[in-house]
Amino acid sequence: MNAQVSPNAIFLLFLIVASTALLAPSAAGAETTRSIELHADVVDFYSNRYILTADGNVRAQLSDGTVVTGNTFSMDLKLNRFLIAGNVHVDGRNIHQVGAAFAGYPDLERNYFLTEGATPDRWTYYGIDFTDSHPGRQQPGDAFFFPDLTGDKPYIISNGATIFLKNNVEFPVGSRIDLLGVTR
Repeated sequence: MNAQVSPNAIFLLFLIVASTALLAPSAAGAETTRSIELHADVVDFYSNRYILTADGNVRAQLSDGTVVTGNTFSMDLKLNRFLIAGNVHVDGRNIHQVGAAFAGYPDLERNYFLTEGATPDRWTYYGIDFTDSHPGRQQPGDAFFFPDLTGDKPYIISNGATIFLKNNVEFPVGSRIDLLGVTR
């Protein structure tokens, strides 16, 4: 049994495949943060909970060059999400905004921004594409949540860290390690 395929069927199949490829979302547009270069007056690492915090003159540079500054920072390294709050400035190639908070969820390829002003709004950015703010979209209920670290003591105290998401955190020379209440 020989089945022959007509040239019209081959052309139709080609059109279906080509149109599907054109309609598929671009992988480049959904690029996400791969690393964060963090600097602040104080950076604390809580090894028992895999949480990194920073306070005072926080400056976080994302892997695409976007710089987010604010008063305080927190990152849950297990959940791979971070938050910067208080006097937030976001500056990059396609964004220059001032707001109350900025949260990043790299695994979901989402960044959330809380604007300031008479009528604050929640903006959602897809990946690190800051050209379209998607105002008013629903966001996770805990997007702007800081963990309660009452009673926990930091294991490493520093003024900076380089976070390689889902991989490791590097602390600069001069960082202090707290062992049994003794800082070394």
